[in-house]
Amino acid sequence: MSYELRALVAASPVASRLAARLPGSVAVPISQGLALVPMAGPWLSELANSPPVFDELDDPQLSRELVALVEDVSRLGPIAYISIDEQSDMTWQGAAAWSEGTLSMPPEVQHPGEARAPNGGPVLAALRRLGAEVDPTRSDFDDFGLYQRRRTVAWLEDPPKPSC
Repeated sequence: MSYELRALVAASPVASRLAARLPGSVAVPISQGLALVPMAGPWLSELANSPPVFDELDDPQLSRELVALVEDVSRLGPIAYISIDEQSDMTWQGAAAWSEGTLSMPPEVQHPGEARAPNGGPVLAALRRLGAEVDPTRSDFDDFGLYQRRRTVAWLEDPPKPSC
């Protein structure tokens, strides 16, 4: 079974402000007061006209124009870009984070087969920068609600219902 997620993550109020500036996007609550903005939908084609940034993250949708918007909104609170691609038991992950208008965590990547990094890997390191409580030796993506949907676009089509 495969899994794929590309999203911008921030504290819920910051994610809501970011989504408000991206027509057709949504901020979906996950856990620990965080929300994700799926990297899917019509707003991406509008921002994809500028060249991609961060070749190591291998995401052409992470364009200069989108990064400029993330930098601007990160003045309200930190924002992370996360990318996860799982095929069977092989996981690729990448992340970067911004705070106060600047890149605060340069892009980090963990390739399939590489040992788990001491910080838990790029995605967990990015979530920690957002204020999430992360145990780098035990935390998993599911601890943060990231496995609620198997594909990025599914977060837009059928967002999870908030728990009471």
